[in-house]
Amino acid sequence: MKLGETTEPAKGFRGRVTVIALMALVSAASLIVGGGFTLPDWVRLHLDRLDLVLAVGFAAIWLSDLARASKPAEAARYRRAELFLLALGIITFLALLLIPDALRHLVAERLHQRAGSLGFWWIRIFLLACVLLQLLRGIEFILRRGLRAELLLAGSFLGIIATGALLLLLPNAMQPGCTPLSFVDALFTATSATCVTGLSVRDTGGEFSTFGQNIIMVLIQIGGLGIVTFVALLSSISNKTLPVPQMVIFRHIINAPAVGDLRRRIAGIVAITLLVELTGAAALFILVDTGTDTLNHMQWSLFHSISAFCNAGFAFQADSLESLHENTGALYTIMTLIVLGGLGFLVLPEFISMLRSNCREFLAKRRAHAGESFIPRLRLTVQTRLSVITTMSLIVLGATGFALLEGDHVLKGLGSLDFFTASLFQSVTARTAGFNTLPIGELQNATLLLIVLLMVVGGCPVSTAGGIKTVTFAILLLGLRALVRGNSRIEAFGRTVPARVITSALNVFLLYMTAAITGLILLSWASPHLAMRDLLFECFSALSTVGLSTGVTAQLGTEGKLVLCALMFIGRIGPIAMVLSVFQSSPAVDYEFPQEDVVVG
Repeated sequence: MKLGETTEPAKGFRGRVTVIALMALVSAASLIVGGGFTLPDWVRLHLDRLDLVLAVGFAAIWLSDLARASKPAEAARYRRAELFLLALGIITFLALLLIPDALRHLVAERLHQRAGSLGFWWIRIFLLACVLLQLLRGIEFILRRGLRAELLLAGSFLGIIATGALLLLLPNAMQPGCTPLSFVDALFTATSATCVTGLSVRDTGGEFSTFGQNIIMVLIQIGGLGIVTFVALLSSISNKTLPVPQMVIFRHIINAPAVGDLRRRIAGIVAITLLVELTGAAALFILVDTGTDTLNHMQWSLFHSISAFCNAGFAFQADSLESLHENTGALYTIMTLIVLGGLGFLVLPEFISMLRSNCREFLAKRRAHAGESFIPRLRLTVQTRLSVITTMSLIVLGATGFALLEGDHVLKGLGSLDFFTASLFQSVTARTAGFNTLPIGELQNATLLLIVLLMVVGGCPVSTAGGIKTVTFAILLLGLRALVRGNSRIEAFGRTVPARVITSALNVFLLYMTAAITGLILLSWASPHLAMRDLLFECFSALSTVGLSTGVTAQLGTEGKLVLCALMFIGRIGPIAMVLSVFQSSPAVDYEFPQEDVVVG
């Protein structure tokens, strides 16, 4: 084969990749300028035309790749995500053209305040999806070069935080007449949203515009699932596997039976997230009356559903959910979303699989033996049992403790149902979510300490929650039980826990406590004018990515805010990165040092 025959296709491919990358950059710039700045009509007109050209350009390049490919089927599999996006965009655009004129004009009139006419509004959404898709392609390319997964995880979060902070600095991110964000406040807000914490120094609903609120919502969604999840999903959709070490790590993290099941598990994670969030948004839309128009009410419902499932704790109300303390239906919807998000993507798929298996078995027995009774089988792994039992135990203990400590204080005067709901809600949200229906600053010191203990534990592994995680806490308790009983092995539900898991649990706990003590010292140094109880609560709330506050967040200086940013980042990345590193392959060691006893305790 001649040299030109092998290099020319490669040159052509690299040229198309370069063109697509440049188009993505131009598209991103156009979206930022169009959404972040107030522009004259003639500039807006030219941007609309540019957006249309870019949208057509993306479609033309993707279709030309199929037409020029020597193996169209293989090219179609690689571009499966792009082709799906293109088909969805065309179908939706045609549907918008075919709806009745009165309805189209009504929707376009309402959207004109945000993005102009209806058609160009949809084109911008299509371009945004194209930009995000190309970003994932770039990260996928980096991961294929053998970059360690925990480094990619930390780097991707830093990149998202930096991008979010810059977007929040745009003029249109704030309501007209509001004081613009400083860089530190923008960085703090972006970090809190990406790390799904919920601490805020500005009123999300009162000071941020719709554009700014949507930026925060996207940061919460990306931060809740993690950019690595989206990259792995794109690779699986494209039918192009990642390097074996990264595939093995992802398989262990999401508990897939084999590398071949990775695609199904990751797709299930994304599907569960979308289904739960949309269902929660629909329930909140029905149960809560915001007093606004339909579009703003839809945005409110979707924002709070995503914030609850991702355990972020952001709310449009300055007092969080205190104004909804009598809306029992809304509070139980929020609690359900928080618990589902806190259980995570190891527990929920297993419950769904168990439910499907029992349904199939029930239907099979009904067909074979109509009169035979059916007893459901609870075939759950040790991971799921520890997660569920620890979660339920902490919810019950937290609600009971909160009711006992605050029964004659902030809960005094509430009816039986409101008393129970308030105690249960605060127990559920304290471990990870950060919403509150009662003024946290008015709680007693003992109650704040109880909440801190709940925040330390947090939610379950591979979830949207923070903390050391429920399974880590359970493993530490089981280790203590084994020590007291003099057992050399840690056992749970008839199974022996591997030594690697015990070591990982201890490392996560030590990392957490080291970060907490260091952060508290720095926070006390940066904000000596604040009470120690407030600083302690703020420190653990940030590190566990909870977001509850006694009301001192806005009183922190620049140094204090930066300390909290570091704590939120460590709380979101540290435990995950440590667990990822456990599964990294290491050279086999064929030697052993001599043993020597040491005295402890």
